[in-house]
Amino acid sequence: MSEGFIYRPEWRKPHCLRGAPLKALVELFESYDLLPPEQVAVLTQAVDGLRLLDGFHPIWRPCKLQTFFAETRLVRYFVVNGAIGAAAAGTNDLDSGEADFFKQLDKDAAIVEEDAKAKANIVHGFNSHRSAVVPWLRRIGIEEHTRGLKKDEMHASFAVPKNADDEPELFLMLELALSRFHTAAVGRARGFDPKKEPNTRKTNFGYWKQFLTYCYRVAYCGGHFTTADDDQRTPESSIQLTGAQEKAWEAAFQSAVEQDRPGLRDVILVLSMALICHEFGGNRYSSPLLSFCAMLSVKPYTKTWKEPGNYNSCLSGVIWVVQLIIFHASACLEKAELGDTLERIKQYCGCLLSRRRSLGRTKHSGMWTRRS
Repeated sequence: MSEGFIYRPEWRKPHCLRGAPLKALVELFESYDLLPPEQVAVLTQAVDGLRLLDGFHPIWRPCKLQTFFAETRLVRYFVVNGAIGAAAAGTNDLDSGEADFFKQLDKDAAIVEEDAKAKANIVHGFNSHRSAVVPWLRRIGIEEHTRGLKKDEMHASFAVPKNADDEPELFLMLELALSRFHTAAVGRARGFDPKKEPNTRKTNFGYWKQFLTYCYRVAYCGGHFTTADDDQRTPESSIQLTGAQEKAWEAAFQSAVEQDRPGLRDVILVLSMALICHEFGGNRYSSPLLSFCAMLSVKPYTKTWKEPGNYNSCLSGVIWVVQLIIFHASACLEKAELGDTLERIKQYCGCLLSRRRSLGRTKHSGMWTRRS
């Protein structure tokens, strides 16, 4: 018997052999002087008949792998070239029914994977199981406010635009929003000293720009969030802009359209104060600022709930900028002979200090809320 005998097409499936052909094949294999598995050299070309596996190089570049042995302790994968031809040959080993079956299996697996990703992308709340409950998220209403939202849409709602191509008006607003707080001295004017590390100041300012972005897309423009159920509430249906906020947004948008940079800087300050001084009744998330804070509760990469400590860090950054804006607005009013700075600050914040009983604070989140 010649060695070429075992490579005939009808012999590609040795488990299908019977009788004399099987006996002849076994005798031929027994005549070979085989190396121990650990001494078998790896190849670089694809071996016809061996299964091709998907893998990655150390630099995460996709590649095709093969191995001579199936036993776990003997498996040694090697990267092969010419995998396309080998894959085609492997497919040719299957009859049309088997090939169609495996193709459909791959399609079904892809659909299941996409369905799993879509399900994981939605905030499901805590109704599925008691172990899923995060008490502080439920207590301050974040779980209810975000339930049913798509997590990628949550993060896209406050993602700051990188250029002015799609949202030129918003881009200009963000450019000027905190531009008055420059750290460099200009003439006799001393630069702003935030008493913060540069990276911390940049991060905190970034939170405020994210908030303005969120408010612009969700509260002012609307239609950002999509739902499968028409009856499902979204942040757009919860947020209620006040008359002062709507007027300030219109003025800011018009100034941005006209490229009136000095006017826009002043309007942005008025808008910021209007958004900060938001009275709300039974629904705290009628406030655009608190609704934005709820969006920060989900991690952008793992899409899981943030730990209370990490969430506190975000809130601290937002609060720092709010305090800065309130102080600046009060100082500007004093400069215009419209009151004392400290008196103005008391006017803006005194109601919160004098009505501590109406404040609700969670033990873990540190998030203060005020009911009117």
